[in-house]
Amino acid sequence: MKFDPALALQSLPAMLHGVLTTIALAAAVLALGLAISIPLAVARTSPRRVIAWPVAAYVAFFRGTPAMILLYFVYYGFGQVFRRARRPASARCSPTRSCAP
Repeated sequence: MKFDPALALQSLPAMLHGVLTTIALAAAVLALGLAISIPLAVARTSPRRVIAWPVAAYVAFFRGTPAMILLYFVYYGFGQVFRRARRPASARCSPTRSCAP
């Protein structure tokens, strides 16, 4: 396989679009992470147990769960929880069919 400079130049706009999309997604995730983590950190330092305990449980759960398991949950779990019904339930789930979309 040889390097084709013409193909590389032709693909450059698509690659730059991908870079810009990656940067935009990273910025959005950073903003969302800060919006979630700062209030949780403040709640974690609260002297009230009613406020601090649920946050401590949340942190312990996500700290103790391997990242791959969380990725599987997000990839496969969200489709089950946030599903839009396109077919009747009887067509989706039967003894011979999986309930997956």
